[in-house]
Order: sequence, then structure tokens, then C-alpha cells
Amino acid sequence: MSKFVIDKVEGGYLFRLLSGAARVICTSVVYTKLVACVQAIENFRKGAKCVDDLTVTDSKVKICRGHRAAKKAAPHSKFEVISDAQGGFKFRFIAAYGQVIAASHRYLSKNDCLRGIAIVKESARWAPIETPNATC
Repeated sequence: MSKFVIDKVEGGYLFRLLSGAARVICTSVVYTKLVACVQAIENFRKGAKCVDDLTVTDSKVKICRGHRAAKKAAPHSKFEVISDAQGGFKFRFIAAYGQVIAASHRYLSKNDCLRGIAIVKESARWAPIETPNATC
């Protein structure tokens, strides 16, 4: 079973979403307050139905499944697939207000990256939150 782990780090708090095998799926940005980190997890849990593929050079490809808000002007949360300098792929979760909440590790293929997003969508919703090193 996946879980969120919040850790105190220099400058504040961050969360990691761990798989059932205790592998890091993605890591958040650093939040100055614990409550902000928990709120970010709640935003992350709400998820996103859209995936913007930013690896296509001629145009941005948007993959939306059952999400009508994507066609409206109102902002919405989304996953973005990006490529790195070494030819790998990563995803990041962007909140409706435009801030990057979390980013994944490097995947060797785009299909693996998209599977990572699917795992996040399935598991994050019910994943418990642990705070072993975070204090209020």
C-alpha cells in the first residue's frame, strides 16, 4: 500500500509518495509550514484528469479523460510529462494555481512515466500520511 511520508528538511517540510515496495514515486517541493505540506497532499490527492505531454516539440499534447473543465478557461490541476537532458522522462504535478507540487524520479521511457502517473492516480487518494521526522 502506498503512503505519504512527510519529513522535516532544511527550510521546512516535504512529502514523498512511496509505493507499497517503499520506492519513492515522487517528491514534493519544500513547504515552510507543516500545515502547508499537508494541504499540498490534499490537493495532490484530488488529482488531475489531464496529462500535458511537453515532450512533443511541434505542439503541446493534452491527454484528458472525462474532464470537461480542461476545455474551459478556468485553471485546473494537471500532470506534465517532461524530458530530461539524458533522454529520460519525468512527470510533475501542477496545482490549479500553477505551482509545481511534486515531481517524479527519472523514467527511461515515456510509457513507464505514464504508468507512474496512473499509479499515482490510483494510490494517492487513499494513501495514509506518516510524519516520522516532522514535528509541529
